[in-house]
Amino acid sequence: MLAYLKKAPHRGAFFIVLACLLQPFPARLSLASDCEAPSGSGLHRVAYVIDGDTLRLKSGETVRLIGIDAPELGRDGHPDRPYARQARDALLQLVEQSGWRIRLRPGIDPRDRYRRTLAHLYTAGGDNLTAALLRQGVGYQAMVAPNTAHLACYQEAEGVARSAGRGLWRTALPEASTLDPADTGFHLMQGEVKRARRSRHAVWLELAGDVSVRLPWSVWHQLTADEPEACVARRLELRGWFYRSKGRLRVTISHPSALRWR
Repeated sequence: MLAYLKKAPHRGAFFIVLACLLQPFPARLSLASDCEAPSGSGLHRVAYVIDGDTLRLKSGETVRLIGIDAPELGRDGHPDRPYARQARDALLQLVEQSGWRIRLRPGIDPRDRYRRTLAHLYTAGGDNLTAALLRQGVGYQAMVAPNTAHLACYQEAEGVARSAGRGLWRTALPEASTLDPADTGFHLMQGEVKRARRSRHAVWLELAGDVSVRLPWSVWHQLTADEPEACVARRLELRGWFYRSKGRLRVTISHPSALRWR
């Protein structure tokens, strides 16, 4: 697969497929927020694109883009998630247009549990890659504290794709009750609160279906002034990385941007 992602192979086919699947976007984003590259940031050479939110530098460093989760490519016999290849191809196009050189701004938390560098990435000209991908609808805005720089910019970029019904936004959000408890990983969903309970450190919301949402009290107080019990029967939209525990899907919300009341 990695051979496909280098500069030369399948370039003509790549542009034909991409032109059919993605709507045009401007070379420079007209977003009103804080998307631009920091001054004085150096250029790094890209070796290849791994997927829609990860690439490898010539230095051997693997970099995971902050602020976006792109659909997963299939592996170990599992199929691609919808728009996984379009997301990878979109990132590849942006890297090619930048001459395989990018600018990098590491996150406050600089590495994930896989030892990948977490960073905001920009073209040589200063355009933000996460914002460009979100604007095309090939990924969802996904923030994890403390790496929350450019949040307003990324929300604005995602809003452009959502309003236009681009890419992943062509289909309605799934209901929590329809999710398979074995389907872990990143999800954006909607649902109704069936039960609320408290613990010493967090509020737990149980949604219709087998989904539990953990909100630390610090996050809860940023979202609402209501008591947890007052939120029963309310609907919400949430996003995050889900894991399986005791037969249920669970997620911890680390930043208020990951949940909104509907």
